[in-house]
Amino acid sequence: MLGRSPFVDFVLGIPMELWRSKGLELLPELGEPIRRAEEPMEAWLEISSAFQQAYVEPRNEDLIRRIYEFAFWCLEHGERDQAAGKDLPTCVVVGFFEDIPTHKAPREDMPRWFAREEVLFMRETFAYHYPGEFQSLLALWDEHEPSRRAKLSEAKRYRQYWRDIERSA
Repeated sequence: MLGRSPFVDFVLGIPMELWRSKGLELLPELGEPIRRAEEPMEAWLEISSAFQQAYVEPRNEDLIRRIYEFAFWCLEHGERDQAAGKDLPTCVVVGFFEDIPTHKAPREDMPRWFAREEVLFMRETFAYHYPGEFQSLLALWDEHEPSRRAKLSEAKRYRQYWRDIERSA
């Protein structure tokens, strides 16, 4: 079933859901499935498929980064709902995170995006489709190495710090 037309929503004065708007901003090349989705779960299944394709050589590092950015944004800002298909954090976990370990290239790339502690905390999520292999998944992490996301967050803080210094000079 096709979702409502964004044009019809605009004409009727129905605001676009925040998750959909952010998805279109970060993932314009996936605009059609994001617009068409009746529920966030439908969109995340399509995004997950595009994510797997982004790992086919030559890798699309930019798309991989933006999909992770959208996923983490959804977890942080996502609307909660009683229906699992509309509960944005649930959609990210079930429609995206659970599948990452099932594909070799994304699995081996996980330490760039997740801290070891996050993987331990989300053990049930990452082991759901990868049963009995959680220890081999965990072995990908150096216990003392921060995730790429943590490194990027630190770099962002430093960039802002230097911008503030330049403005005050």
